[in-house]
Amino acid sequence: MPDPTSPAAGNSAQTSPFLPDGALLASLIHSLPLNVYAKDREGCFIFANSFYCQNVGIAVADLLGRTDYDIHPEHLARKFRADDRRIMECGCRETIEEQWRAIDGSAISFVQVIKAPLYDSPENGNIIGTIGIFWDITERKRVESELAEERSLLRTLIDNLPDYIYVKDLESRIVLANTAQVEVLGRTEQKEVLGRTDFDFYPEQEARVYYDDEQRLLATGIPLIDKEEMAPVEGGHERWTLTTKIPLYNTEQNLVGLVGIGHDITRRKREERERQQLEEQLQQARKMESVGTLTAGIAHDFNNLLNIINGYTELLQMTLEAGSPHQESLGRILQAGRSAADLVGQLLAFSRRQIAQPKIVDLNSIITGIRPMLQRVIGENIEVVLDLRPDLWPVRIDPAQLEQIILNLAANARDAMPYGGTLIMETGHAELDEQYARRYSEVLPGRYVVFSVTDNGVGISKEIQEHIFEPFYTTKEKNRGTGLGLATVFGIVKQNRGHIWLTSEPGQGATFNLYFPLAEEPPPREHDLQDTVPAGKPTGHETILVVEDQPALQDLARTILENLGYSVITATSGGEALQLADNLAQPPDLLLTDVIMPGMSGRVLADQLCRRYPRLQVLYMSGYTDDAIVHYGILEPGIEFIHKPFTPTGLANRIRSLLDRQD
Repeated sequence: MPDPTSPAAGNSAQTSPFLPDGALLASLIHSLPLNVYAKDREGCFIFANSFYCQNVGIAVADLLGRTDYDIHPEHLARKFRADDRRIMECGCRETIEEQWRAIDGSAISFVQVIKAPLYDSPENGNIIGTIGIFWDITERKRVESELAEERSLLRTLIDNLPDYIYVKDLESRIVLANTAQVEVLGRTEQKEVLGRTDFDFYPEQEARVYYDDEQRLLATGIPLIDKEEMAPVEGGHERWTLTTKIPLYNTEQNLVGLVGIGHDITRRKREERERQQLEEQLQQARKMESVGTLTAGIAHDFNNLLNIINGYTELLQMTLEAGSPHQESLGRILQAGRSAADLVGQLLAFSRRQIAQPKIVDLNSIITGIRPMLQRVIGENIEVVLDLRPDLWPVRIDPAQLEQIILNLAANARDAMPYGGTLIMETGHAELDEQYARRYSEVLPGRYVVFSVTDNGVGISKEIQEHIFEPFYTTKEKNRGTGLGLATVFGIVKQNRGHIWLTSEPGQGATFNLYFPLAEEPPPREHDLQDTVPAGKPTGHETILVVEDQPALQDLARTILENLGYSVITATSGGEALQLADNLAQPPDLLLTDVIMPGMSGRVLADQLCRRYPRLQVLYMSGYTDDAIVHYGILEPGIEFIHKPFTPTGLANRIRSLLDRQD
């Protein structure tokens, strides 16, 4: 390359007044704030401007004829030499970013270099070396490095956030997604979601909602703030997200897409749903309790009336001869009265005011024992299948109540299968934990015996299920059923601290699952579910104190007992009974008292009289009772009780049985 400062160069430049001469060209190159150099084919410097020499730290005269190995570390010199050879071989120009160091090694910088072949002349086109122009980009590289670190930090930050963060373009295609968003879409790497839309990851219905929301946002520029969105996930579950989406603008304020942030609120929604369920359960429980209280009060009054009707009817029957034409009429009256008494009993069972006398029983034995009766109830066109767990835990329940549950559920299944079907009864074990108990307000954690009754009938809709256990609620035809069957089952189960759940869909049959708490004691080997009739003649001569605040019932009890030969003393209150007892020459042998009376209760009266007369026998009577002699409707141990309405024969047998204990 000719020296720009040579006379020849200067003379050639003077051929035109518009071209700079050699001195001017050299001055121009040396004045550039750029590094300019030229090398021959051997890599020796044949030219360098002042700026280059200044940066290298060497004079121009000392640089000429030397190579990169003389002024740079070996690894840089080797790289520069390789670049030169490549350029001379291909005859091409390259722009390269590379590291650069001064001759004393004191400064390290980054430069951007344009390297090109050096030709001997335009005419010949022979490559005789290389030329290069470079400038310092250290500051730019520093800024780029800082920006890269910031981007990396920002990326790390958003990737570690639990919220779903993403950017979409104007077509709702994903252009950025953090780790949480990638994972929620069911992928492992960002590249698997880039360029795709929600239609690639969600069902059509949900994806269409997301897409329409985004296109509306992009069309109007109005952000979407805190929208609760639901998406189905595997296993039939739901994932809820609180989503915010805002428009995204570039530096020129042109709309280029949107930014979305989603916060997982599945747990909150689940807790809200559970809280709502608990509130509904509480409201239902209060409703049932209110209905039960009203029902119990009505049942108590009806029991008193029925006791009078049935009692005097039976007494009249006893006075008539066997062939009397009035026997049939009285029999029908008595039959109707007993049916009414059964109906009242169901009302009391629903209201949990029925007096239960529980025993430790084996549920399997009760089911198998009642099966013959069960078949008669449901008919021949329904098959009964029993699947009973052999090692079933015992439960504590009144056997008569348990039979009532089984028969009522069977009757309900029969009505659901008018053309026949299959009735399955199963028993098993269940352990309900704390988490389960938190979901259902009335459930206590622990071990339970499960009794399931399943039919393949018409099924029950959700609307009917909400009222299925309410008294007098029925879907049957007029004059078919009382609407108390399932209400009675519900009341008995709750009275025994159990739980009942219904699972059903229209056309899919129904399953009633009943949970009874495990009884710690083993059941007796033999079960006798029927009341035994005491031996001996149901007459006597002992003194009986009758305390009843209802005059008609008091007269009935007195008449029955006097007809049996007993000496009867009557009182209408506890206070009156105590006064009468003080004036008796001999203490009474038995106290027959109502439980619930104005002023002093039957229990308080009995306690005071028993302290005076330790041999006194006590028989309580009531249509229903409070907690005076029961707890949660369960009769206290050692308490003797006869339920209103009672029959003259039933009362005679119970009285005689108790008095015989004194002998």
